[in-house]
Amino acid sequence: NIVIQILESVRDRHINSISDLLSAICMTNHQ
Repeated sequence: NIVIQILESVRDRHINSISDLLSAICMTNHQ
């Protein structure tokens, strides 16, 4: 269970960082 929780937290962090990168790219493209 602990390993699964760690994997889920890491996955969530990666998803957040990827979404931040995509939003940053969209902002720079619109400018």
